[in-house]
Amino acid sequence: MDPANERDEEIAREFADIKVHELLVNTTTMLASIAAIRLGEPPDRDLEQAKLAIDAIKALQRPLADFLDDDMKSQLNGLIASLQMAYVNAVVPASAAEAPGDEAAPPDGDAA
Repeated sequence: MDPANERDEEIAREFADIKVHELLVNTTTMLASIAAIRLGEPPDRDLEQAKLAIDAIKALQRPLADFLDDDMKSQLNGLIASLQMAYVNAVVPASAAEAPGDEAAPPDGDAA
């Protein structure tokens, strides 16, 4: 038998054992890690990629719902909320720094 065909059959057997919901959970975990990295400091920061990862996790939420217990659903909801908040926190300061206008007041509200 051709070695390439043997390898293809081996891969097909391995794929036959994979449960799609398990693959999606692993994919969600990977996407969350990527989003967290992309929400970090430069040079790793890439808000467009972070948003795409967060949106992909949200898209997987519904198909996974029937396969997750209540605790896992709660964890996934918390993960999405945390990533969304981190995204907002990353976008808002960047937008404020780029906006023209007066300097912001000091945090304690006293004028300098």
